[in-house]
Amino acid sequence: MDPIEKQWLRRIGALIVLIVFGWGVREGYIYVTEVPAGHQRLDFKRDFTSKIHIDAARRVEIDQSLYELKGKPIFLKGFMYPTGETEGVPVFLFMWDTFSPGFGPSPTVADYFNVELAAGDTFPFCYGVLSVWGTLRVDRTPQSDTAAISLVDAHCEPARSRF
Repeated sequence: MDPIEKQWLRRIGALIVLIVFGWGVREGYIYVTEVPAGHQRLDFKRDFTSKIHIDAARRVEIDQSLYELKGKPIFLKGFMYPTGETEGVPVFLFMWDTFSPGFGPSPTVADYFNVELAAGDTFPFCYGVLSVWGTLRVDRTPQSDTAAISLVDAHCEPARSRF
C-alpha cells in the first residue's frame, strides 16, 4: 500500500472514532439531563419488579424499600402495555420490557404498574421506550388483578435515549 492510501485509511479511522466519541458524549449528556428537577431516576426491573413477590396463595408482598419511596417524585423508563386504546390515553399500564412474560395473557402485579397522567393530560399509545415521571403511590393490599404500584400526577414523553 502506498503512503497516500494509508493516509486515507487513517483519516477514515479517525473520523469513525470521532463519530463514536461524539455519539457517546451526546448519550451521556442526555442521560444526565433528561431527569426533571427534583425527581429520582429509578430502574424498573431493579427497583420495582425484583421487589414485588407473589406467594403460592397469590398474596402480594412488597419490599419495604418501595414503601420508603411512597409519595416521592420518581423518573423511569419502560413501555406502554397495549390495551387497544390508541389516542388520548389518560391512564395506562407501564411495563419494563416488551419481551417479558408479562405480555402474555395474564401479567402479574410485579410486571407492571398504573400510570395516571396529570389532570387533563393524555398521551397516544406508542410501542417505543417512554420516559415517565410523577409521584409514586404504593397500595398495601392490592387485589390479585390490580397494580400494587401507581405513578400519579404523571407526565410522559418518548424517551430521549434507551438508557
